[in-house]
Amino acid sequence: MLPLKKILWTTDFSDASKTSLRAAGEWALQFKSLLYALNVVDPIPAVRPPVFSAMEPADTGFNIDAYRRELEKASRESLKEIIDEELDKRVSAQPLVSYGNAPREIIRVADEKGVDMIVISTHGRTGLKHLVFGSVAEQVVRNAHVPVLVIRSQKKEENEDVEKKEKE
Repeated sequence: MLPLKKILWTTDFSDASKTSLRAAGEWALQFKSLLYALNVVDPIPAVRPPVFSAMEPADTGFNIDAYRRELEKASRESLKEIIDEELDKRVSAQPLVSYGNAPREIIRVADEKGVDMIVISTHGRTGLKHLVFGSVAEQVVRNAHVPVLVIRSQKKEENEDVEKKEKE
């Protein structure tokens, strides 16, 4: 495991993930590692447009592929911005954007890039949603083929705000 040559940091652009970026950056600086910064864009549910005529489906005017490309572009720009603002300039970082189920994509990218460690944040959520689905961090820890460093959000208020929004 040591030295760490490649580290994968994952983000949902929350304050908790910024905290984990600082930790990932320190590890990358210490070991002179390449830091991959990954954001996974959630899949867009494919809904079949209603059929108004037996001959042709209705034109919804919504281009799912174009929308997905825009989401990925915005994600890549946000990654570059957070890297520039939050990381020490001596850290070599590469932004990555993936599309799909977050835990699966994080593990796939980690395997594909041959990383030595994954750094991920957790909001410390509780409640029904966590019980039913589990957290992304928990699923990554269970299934990753490399060590996972989990950084919990340090702000109690942030965790409470996230839980409050989930209940609404």
